Amino acid sequence: MNNQPVTMDLHIHCPDNRVQTLIALAQKRGLNTLGLVDYASAKQFDRLARNTDQKGHSIFSDDWSIESPSPELLKVSSESGDIYLPRSQEVRAKFTHADGRTTLGDILAIGIEKSITPERDLFSTAEEIFGQGGIVGFAHPCAPMFYGFGEEIFKRFLDKFDQRSFPVFLEKNAQVPERWFNYNEKAAELSRKTGASLVGNSDSHGSYLMEHRRVGRSYYSVAEEIVPNPQLVPNLRRALLSSPPAHFEIMGTYNSLFRNAAWNIHSTLKNPIGKLTGTSKGLIQGKK
Repeated sequence: MNNQPVTMDLHIHCPDNRVQTLIALAQKRGLNTLGLVDYASAKQFDRLARNTDQKGHSIFSDDWSIESPSPELLKVSSESGDIYLPRSQEVRAKFTHADGRTTLGDILAIGIEKSITPERDLFSTAEEIFGQGGIVGFAHPCAPMFYGFGEEIFKRFLDKFDQRSFPVFLEKNAQVPERWFNYNEKAAELSRKTGASLVGNSDSHGSYLMEHRRVGRSYYSVAEEIVPNPQLVPNLRRALLSSPPAHFEIMGTYNSLFRNAAWNIHSTLKNPIGKLTGTSKGLIQGKK
């Protein structure tokens, strides 16, 4: 595998009891790097490192091995090969405009050493991520109803954090049904305008229906110049800081409107108050 390029999906939500299936499918479909994220913390990484879920059960069976080459990286291996898991988190942050308005948005913290506190100022949150040697990804950046920060705030971010000094990328998100919404097209245009790398991610939510089985089918990215090895996070960081930054070939496809609606309905049935509250806030923000 060390002669292969990095083939990665850096935005996956998956419960502990489905992680082994997820990783086995990723191996089968040629992926070697996954970013497993929670919203509140990066504690899932610690559970995977211990191979123990929140109920004390093993996450991986005995024919799997787990190594930690560095505080921000796991290597999970089976007969089918290795998968690298950088410690990652999806973090909700806020940006306060000059007129006092507040915009909430989601960013990905990739390759961090410990959990990032959510619901804080965007710039302060990014400083903490960069201070840990991590990478910032703007999740669904041009989809305001899905808590994307948008073009104006991203450009303000780049005014604060120069791309040659701070590793950052934009996301092409597979949960955007592109026949109906142009959010990914806008993200690609923003990438062209700013020179920021565009990375394809599935943003799959594996707790609902069989969404975890979409890994390697929904969007993922290939970077020919990066090799999957114990130096993966520093190598990815250097690639994003290069001039021009690394190009990622985006593979796979997006979820259909039907598939997206189906898992969101399942999510609502499992957690109606939380889902409806979050969705309504996103819709209100998207109309502003």
